[in-house]
Amino acid sequence: MARALYYCSPGGRQCSLTELIDEYTTITFVRGCGANNDSIIACSAGERPDNFSANLNETR
Repeated sequence: MARALYYCSPGGRQCSLTELIDEYTTITFVRGCGANNDSIIACSAGERPDNFSANLNETR
């Protein structure tokens, strides 16, 4: 499988997004929110608003 998306760790190690997903978590959805958008990590999963799932269907 060709991997086009990469992440560089602070230590300089380059690893593919697929490797990060496999090692750390399961992605349930992907959404383009722009670069450096801190609002996507503004709260933990338990602190999400009740209407969080409905907001995933918004188009931007």
